[in-house]
Amino acid sequence: TGNAQIHLSENDTNASGAGISLDQKKVIINKGGTYSLDGKLTDGQIYVKVGDEETVTLSLNGVTLSNKTDHPIHVENAKETILTSETDTVNTITSGDGVSVNSNKDTQVAAIYSRDDLTVEKGNYHVTASGDGLHSNDDITIKDGSITIDCGDDGVHANEELLVKDGSITVKQSYEGLEANQITIENGEHDITASDDGVNANGGQSSFGGGPGGGRGFGGKPDSDAPDGARPDPPDGFGSDSTTQDEDESADEGKDDGTNTEKMTN
Repeated sequence: TGNAQIHLSENDTNASGAGISLDQKKVIINKGGTYSLDGKLTDGQIYVKVGDEETVTLSLNGVTLSNKTDHPIHVENAKETILTSETDTVNTITSGDGVSVNSNKDTQVAAIYSRDDLTVEKGNYHVTASGDGLHSNDDITIKDGSITIDCGDDGVHANEELLVKDGSITVKQSYEGLEANQITIENGEHDITASDDGVNANGGQSSFGGGPGGGRGFGGKPDSDAPDGARPDPPDGFGSDSTTQDEDESADEGKDDGTNTEKMTN
């Protein structure tokens, strides 16, 4: 089991503990365990590759990490990777326009990318990406924390299920704000701006714990009865018990300025 303290630095990234190796500006985690990180690193990467049944916890405490040509955080293999924090400091994760993954169709351009389950336990994160902000080829669970995203594609994307239990998600710019095969939002305050869908359950189901949706129609879907810029009535039953909404992608369109805004308070 790994357990290490890692200090990111432009010229001298150093670590103490087990389960890691350093390759220039790449921090490689090769054992399940808890890893505490702080500091700043440009064109760096945290790379996770552990056993199928191993869980990795990344405790980010005032980390500033950017990479113009690759994922700043990349999880190649793990049972689950957990993002958490022991402090109230902001963690800034930035991927640039030069990120290219054309050689592997299973990999998505993203600032935080995981092939397996990804969980945000708590912490304050500012994420900027040319592609997706957070991306998992499996499930994403957001238990708590504050996440602010500015991206060119999806704010938070899970190929399977996105579960938001609490916390705050602010997507300032995106193509689609939240996207997954199935989306469940149980609680929290969320402000989503998207040029297409604010919330897109591409498998056909999105479940919300309560609170009014914003924008023209719920989930980025235009409301034909609402005048431009007006907020329509929420769907029947929405606001108390969980409700399920079928998405109709054939009706996808934004406001006249190409932007949908979703505000959800549960």
